[in-house]
Amino acid sequence: MAQLYVNGGHLADDAAMRALACVKSTADEQAVTAAIRSIYLPWCEHAAMRLQQLVETNRLPGPTSQSPVEAEAGCCLLFADGLRFDLGRRLAIALEERGLRVTRSQRWAALPTVTATAKPAVSPAAGRVRGEGLPETFAPSNHEGQPLTTPRFRKLVEDAEYQLLESNQTGTPGEPDARAWTECGQIDRRGHDLNARLAGQLTEELDRLVERVVELVEAGWPSVRIITDHGWLLMPGGLPRHDLPTYLTESKWARCATIKGQSKVSVPTAPWHWDQSAEFAVAPGIRCFSAGHEYAHGGISLQECLIPDLLVRPVQEARRPKASIVDVQWLGLRCRVTVDSPGAGLQVDIRTKPNSPESSIVAALKLVGTDGKAGIVVEDEELAGTAAVVVLLDSSGRPIAKQQTTVGGED
Repeated sequence: MAQLYVNGGHLADDAAMRALACVKSTADEQAVTAAIRSIYLPWCEHAAMRLQQLVETNRLPGPTSQSPVEAEAGCCLLFADGLRFDLGRRLAIALEERGLRVTRSQRWAALPTVTATAKPAVSPAAGRVRGEGLPETFAPSNHEGQPLTTPRFRKLVEDAEYQLLESNQTGTPGEPDARAWTECGQIDRRGHDLNARLAGQLTEELDRLVERVVELVEAGWPSVRIITDHGWLLMPGGLPRHDLPTYLTESKWARCATIKGQSKVSVPTAPWHWDQSAEFAVAPGIRCFSAGHEYAHGGISLQECLIPDLLVRPVQEARRPKASIVDVQWLGLRCRVTVDSPGAGLQVDIRTKPNSPESSIVAALKLVGTDGKAGIVVEDEELAGTAAVVVLLDSSGRPIAKQQTTVGGED
């Protein structure tokens, strides 16, 4: 079943998200919502029910049956919360379009599919994380029995000899046996905040991830491995509701719940990743234990459980031109760029995002002359004072050098 999803079933998820992203008016929203609920909703429900039936007799791979997530020397682990499988495929294509090599694979998320449980399971800290019983927060503890808060999680990753990189840092990839951990993206947060409107933000989120990967590769990391904790369900108009009496539970989330004492529940159950003897309640199919959820995760469905695992490496190009930008001068909105090693076909662009051609703010690219100079103009006067990047492109249009600048120059 998982292989069928990998081979093309995820395209239904992708199609639904792209349709929602195109909504421009209330009438469009109503029409798209009706179409998705008539076709996509029953497909998701059937697939989730089938997976839950299979899990009753064949448990999903747990902590002892999947390889741990560790970085090889020279690799930076990039964690993207809520990078669903279909988005992982879109991200891989976008990275390949940037000239990078992407090896695609997948793994099963830890159960329940919530960040508190599943994030540490795909981290270098996993070996020092423990679980006993089933906390209401679904969060395990560190090796000293303390609740795994964010600072304690980061400390475990650092103790595993990983560089911890903030969003604006690239670390020191040249160090012997260098390995790093960084985080990027807000897919899950936006999903909880925006519900179905998340679909309109997904392209922006993927662009942000592409920019971060390219930045790390350009900084010298030989490889970047993109990992995530869980996927999610999204249904415009709301996911169906299933009633689970409160007196049977200690805590109840949208798609999962902790069971009170020895109470018997009439919904599927599954073992907690960090303590296989402790079971939690699972909302059947794609239903939720409360109403009003268009976006939710924590249950068992292919969308929540099967997650991408992408290894990104630069393409080796021995004949790629070596050139750098040595000077950038502004005269009004006219920019004069000087390159140290002019070559055939080199061009200059000015962008707000260095690796995104769509962010160009000039009317046309300019070729670098044999004297190593190129003049380029920003025509929109309102962009004066805007932070931008001068980008040097090779003959195929790939960035080979960049330099931060301010349109019009700094005062």
